[in-house]
Amino acid sequence: MKVTNLSAANAINAKSHRKEDWAYTQYTLLDLSGERVYSSVTIRIYFKSSSNMVYACLWFNINGETYGSGSGRAGGYGYHKGSAAAAEAFRAAGFTLNEHISGRGDSAITDALEAIANYAGLSKYYIHKANN
Repeated sequence: MKVTNLSAANAINAKSHRKEDWAYTQYTLLDLSGERVYSSVTIRIYFKSSSNMVYACLWFNINGETYGSGSGRAGGYGYHKGSAAAAEAFRAAGFTLNEHISGRGDSAITDALEAIANYAGLSKYYIHKANN
């Protein structure tokens, strides 16, 4: 997978879907190539069992120069809503991926973060996943 474009850089687009009390999973792309560890991308998935909706918020700061955010949501049944909401968040943040990740599961989110690391030219990185 590759990132082919970053169009909404330096725009803040992750305000409407943040649901702190619903935090479920967080992925963080850590830049390990410098003298100190630096968080380049964080995507948080929000879910509550009594709701049919899943939300995702993404924040990024690449190389200390390009920053932004995006959010998305997904509802319904029969597919992986976390990756569908994440796909919307990546799009809203301005990332164009050459493969679809919507509905493809947790590994698709990780693949997208690896694509961002490659796009940013990170020589050494780690993707951390934390569950609530």
